[in-house]
Amino acid sequence: MDYRAFFVMTVIFRWRSGVGVMSFYLQYASDFDMCGS
Repeated sequence: MDYRAFFVMTVIFRWRSGVGVMSFYLQYASDFDMCGS
């Protein structure tokens, strides 16, 4: 699976749930940045 597709799908799911959206996004954004993507 393309990690970008998974990321978008998960973000949308979290956004709809309305729980920890910003912290979740910032955590994964930093993880992707560290991975050099």
